[in-house]
Amino acid sequence: MKKVSRGSSRMEKPEITIGLDLGDRFSHYCMLNEDGDAIETGRIQTTEQAFRRHFEGEPMMRIALECGTHSPWVSRLLNQLGHQVIVANARKIPPSPPASQERPQRCRAAGRFAAHDPRLLSPVQHRSLKRQQDLNLIQRAPRWCVRAP
Repeated sequence: MKKVSRGSSRMEKPEITIGLDLGDRFSHYCMLNEDGDAIETGRIQTTEQAFRRHFEGEPMMRIALECGTHSPWVSRLLNQLGHQVIVANARKIPPSPPASQERPQRCRAAGRFAAHDPRLLSPVQHRSLKRQQDLNLIQRAPRWCVRAP
């Protein structure tokens, strides 16, 4: 039986981990240190410019966010800025505090999962922008254009 080295497949753990809760207008974040202690919490507008201002030029961070409406473009942007992005599968992650609780608590929970064991988030990989655009084009085509088998 062939032994597989697991060391090379693991992601390098950055010093800072962020849990990000994306909203339509504002997104909340919780920044954690290596020990899992919250060192900063806050909110930023859910726009490309705001994300660039906040995350551009920062040292590499591991950022966990839940799969949703804004997660495809946010994850692509944060990857372009040089950060490790983990998009959590919302249906398979451990229960987080209910939506009625403070959003910073939900961010902290996502950040801790990402910092200590990212596999708990059941990460998903979004389609590339080109593939998503192609899929959108196919879905918009009139039904009479689609050939029956």
